Amino acid sequence: MATLERFECKKCGQCCIGDGIVILKDEDINRISDYLKIDREIFLREYATMAGNEYWVKDKENKACVFLKGNGCSIHSVKPIQCRDYPDKWRSTRLINFCEGFKTETE
Repeated sequence: MATLERFECKKCGQCCIGDGIVILKDEDINRISDYLKIDREIFLREYATMAGNEYWVKDKENKACVFLKGNGCSIHSVKPIQCRDYPDKWRSTRLINFCEGFKTETE
């Protein structure tokens, strides 16, 4: 099993592709809309979807995050808290299996 001690981000972008959601906290919405220099309401309309009483980052048709450009995050310096917390505070089996950062040179 992959461990956090062996994790080294390879910037593969796998954490930004596939099934799953990224919840946007209010501070995320404010920080990202400020960074993009757009009104909060425009940000929510263009980049978020409402799910119950929370907002989620929209995905592209291929299930990639709308902010994924190549293998990198176009808003890296202000990315949502949930994204910043990966993999220190959360990780899934799918990501461990696909994330290059969990693979070792012997695998």
